Amino acid sequence: MQLNDLTLFRQQAFINGEWRDALSSDVITVTNPANGRGAGLST
Repeated sequence: MQLNDLTLFRQQAFINGEWRDALSSDVITVTNPANGRGAGLST
């Protein structure tokens, strides 16, 4: 899949009607338990 409009991709959370940044820049890898591969990142 290719995302043509990069404004649709956010690394923020939508909270109470506003896009908010995380309090820290720490991230963890989300792992797919079916195959053990990385499925994405989470803050």
